[in-house]
Amino acid sequence: MHHIPAPSPADPPFRPGFLLAPLGWLIQKLAADLKADPDLLTAIFELDAYRMHGLALGIAISGLNGLSPSVVKALAHGPPRGALKQILGCWPDGLDRVLRALPDTGVLAPETYRALLAVLHDKTSAAHLHHCQAITESLIVALAALPRPLRQPAIFRLFDEIDGMDRFVAGLHFLCDRAGISFDRFVEEIGALDQAEQVRAKITALAERLPLPDRLPCQRLGAFRRIDDPAQIRSLARLWQNCLSEYLHEVNEGTTLIYHASDEGSRAAAIVVRANRLGWAVVDIKGPENIDIDPKVLLRHYETFLGAGIPALADIAAIRSLLWRRHWSRR
Repeated sequence: MHHIPAPSPADPPFRPGFLLAPLGWLIQKLAADLKADPDLLTAIFELDAYRMHGLALGIAISGLNGLSPSVVKALAHGPPRGALKQILGCWPDGLDRVLRALPDTGVLAPETYRALLAVLHDKTSAAHLHHCQAITESLIVALAALPRPLRQPAIFRLFDEIDGMDRFVAGLHFLCDRAGISFDRFVEEIGALDQAEQVRAKITALAERLPLPDRLPCQRLGAFRRIDDPAQIRSLARLWQNCLSEYLHEVNEGTTLIYHASDEGSRAAAIVVRANRLGWAVVDIKGPENIDIDPKVLLRHYETFLGAGIPALADIAAIRSLLWRRHWSRR
């Protein structure tokens, strides 16, 4: 028998190649075990999507430190039911089918696996999930976020029709705030409806009562300053080597605004669009050359705009999509 030495602190860090990229955070969690056990690495290369999601679910629920090497190998080598039942303490109805319906492109975020269990423990949400041919991460997030009154067939039918349903609840919060009504009361009202068309009509009626935005947002919002001059927009686009100048037509029409923050450590450009009666919304915030901004800094930027009543467009995408769909169905 060959003795495999445990990795020492001097060993180089584990750097998985692109063939292991679909495993994302999971491969980093298993790095030490993979270096110590070549058989486990072989099993990882032989994973199919079903066992990959079973392994990721087990580690997301328990944390790797809570699993023995034998349980990790059991999840990697064979059907996950036995090991997962030991981790979860039960086997939720339909879990086997759900694991087979998850995307084969890679693991989900750890918090999504935890949300999946919450969905499966709710009978009405689980029943909807069991009938889905393909289960996406956004669908799980959306179902988990639904308040109990909205876990109804009429709401579930919107998932097949409306984009951005993973942020549907955030959109409802924003709509109720703009309309000055109770979110909980409105949720109870639409949750009591039997037909998806009734839900669409109720939300549309509330949105159509919103006052039209009668002015542009403030010239300055925190560290951001609005740029209205086309020459300045072109100059910034050349300096930052990005696509800001492509929005000039919409800026001139008054449907798009560009904000710029030049402070060191928080340099960013924000694209803000008019979202009909819902008001203004932030499409994206990027750094020079369209680079991604540090997530903590990005969150502060979005909070700056939200403080001025300007949400992220993703948060109201479902409501906006619902309004457009209803408009064109009437036409």
